[in-house]
This record gives sequence, structure tokens and C-alpha cells, in this order.
Amino acid sequence: MWKRLTNPDILIYLTVSYPLTLERRKLDWTEGEYAEQLHRLQHAREHANLNIDTDHLRPKGVLDLALAFIEKFPDTPDT
Repeated sequence: MWKRLTNPDILIYLTVSYPLTLERRKLDWTEGEYAEQLHRLQHAREHANLNIDTDHLRPKGVLDLALAFIEKFPDTPDT
């Protein structure tokens, strides 16, 4: 689905554990629903240029990793 909707030049996949999804977004879902989301996102995860486990990172740390990767990614247009 991600490829049909946007077909991005760079795909960055963010991972978060079930307990932290509940804490960070105040989500009201079960572990089964979380597992279903992981299943739905499996294709994107497998084809991502970068996977970032966010469990032990603050938002700035995630941003820094993503920007550092983008800066070094081949064929990234200069801005």
C-alpha cells in the first residue's frame, strides 16, 4: 500500500514496542491488534531503506538518525 500511495525515494520504518505504543499515543488496542498492525506493515518494514527502533530514543534522536541517513543516501537531490 505504501508503494502505491506515495512510492517514496527513501522509506524509513519506525519500530516501537507494544507497551510504548500505549504509553506514547494513549492507544486503546490489544496486543493482537498491535500484532495485526505489524503484519500489515511487514512489506514496508522489509523494503525500508532504514529501520529505527525508537524504544530507547527521544524524538530528537529519531530525527537525528533519519537526517544523518538521508544526507548519506545515494541519489538524494541537493537542497
